[in-house]
Amino acid sequence: SGAYKSGYIEVKCVDETMPTQQFTVKSGYPIYYGYGINGKLRQRTENKLQPNETHTFTIEEKVNLGDPIAIYGAAHIKALDLSSMSDRISVLQLSGVYDEVLGTRLESLKIGASSKENNTLKDVSGIKSAKSLVDLDVTNLNALTSLDLSENVYLKELRASGTNIANVVFAEGAPVTYMRLPNTFKVINFKSL
Repeated sequence: SGAYKSGYIEVKCVDETMPTQQFTVKSGYPIYYGYGINGKLRQRTENKLQPNETHTFTIEEKVNLGDPIAIYGAAHIKALDLSSMSDRISVLQLSGVYDEVLGTRLESLKIGASSKENNTLKDVSGIKSAKSLVDLDVTNLNALTSLDLSENVYLKELRASGTNIANVVFAEGAPVTYMRLPNTFKVINFKSL
């Protein structure tokens, strides 16, 4: 138990996802980080990670769609890199990154990878709760057709090539400076950018 388990990011993978899948967290606050599967802790950092320290976790067992992976310490994570397992993700739930008291520290979220394709992840659920998000990478998440970033007021960079996104809604006043969009792109909504 512990404060680091109070909020989590949930990831579900496609069936028959073999061991050795990896993800990396960057600390935004000195706390333990870890992950669990089916509600049971599997791994925790040996020490509290100091701000900007990173740790790569390796999932050491086979998982299926019904085996939720909980990434603990969500409200304190500054950056999350899921790109090495991007082709295996079928569900991603980010609502745990926001805490009413703490807010959120998540600035960078890398889900996609230029070397892998994902045809199953249709939505990044809870993306609006990542209110401090600055950098989002959904490269090659082919099933994505739209992104509602209307509450991500700090977003500067969006990488979405290789998706089927046809429209994006940005937050009013978001300081967007870089976008890489797919050929399928049709509608973009800017307000006071």
